[in-house]
Amino acid sequence: MLSDVSSWLVWILPLISSLFVPLIARFSEKARNYFVLIISLITSVLAFSLVPALFGVEEAITASAVWMPSAGINAGVFIDPLSVLFAVLVAFFGLIIAIYSQSYMKEEEGLTR
Repeated sequence: MLSDVSSWLVWILPLISSLFVPLIARFSEKARNYFVLIISLITSVLAFSLVPALFGVEEAITASAVWMPSAGINAGVFIDPLSVLFAVLVAFFGLIIAIYSQSYMKEEEGLTR
């Protein structure tokens, strides 16, 4: 069950939270920086939480949800060892980049873009 929730949140959370970054930046640049770091950290933890779900599993884990019931369109995720490997790599390096860019990009104009 946790892997089902994590598999959805690992890509939905950064997507939705990216919409809030410009709004938070209007209040405080420091709050924006902390928000980005926290979301990156949560995404990394969610990606790493998918790893134990695949130990000893020969078949991929699938999860689906009805997206547009009137049109009969469903959305789903497919979790196999390769997709978890890349999710962990992307989330981890995204976190490292977010940490590094806090000091590197500090003086840039239009940083929130």
